[in-house]
Amino acid sequence: MRRGRKLAWVLFALWALWLFALQGLCAGVPRIGPWVPEVGVVLLFALDEKLGAGSRRAAAGVLALARLAFAAEPLLPLLAAYLGIAGTRAGLRGVVEVDRPPLRAPLAAVAALAAGWFWILCRRLELFDAGVFAPTVAPPWRLALSTGLCVLVVLPLVRRLPGLSPLTAIPERGR
Repeated sequence: MRRGRKLAWVLFALWALWLFALQGLCAGVPRIGPWVPEVGVVLLFALDEKLGAGSRRAAAGVLALARLAFAAEPLLPLLAAYLGIAGTRAGLRGVVEVDRPPLRAPLAAVAALAAGWFWILCRRLELFDAGVFAPTVAPPWRLALSTGLCVLVVLPLVRRLPGLSPLTAIPERGR
């Protein structure tokens, strides 16, 4: 791995940490909290179409570790959700054109909704195992809608974050 690519992975982790911290701060505000988009899905959608399979898994792992610093969810549900999103998107790429904006935004919304439900289910199972009955939680529809809109509107800006271009560059042969 070239030195520039290693630095790009470190910068990707830093951008993810900063954006997850911002997501956590905004989620704590009562009126806008439910409308805060899932930053991990946005970052994954920003880089995913130009990453190879190994880099896609690495990006999912970096996102899970970065979100772990600010989330109540354990590492394995975070990793499973991001890997599932990346794998599903890669699988769909062979069937439909998932990189076009009209399909990308609804797909991001569905991915955020699925991840939100998965994390809620994992948290409820963890509490149930501890003997605590968790109350019914409202579905994360606003999270899904805001994530879809964010992918539609903000994705070109996210792709231009400083330092990430070596991740999406086509790797040279022989290196």
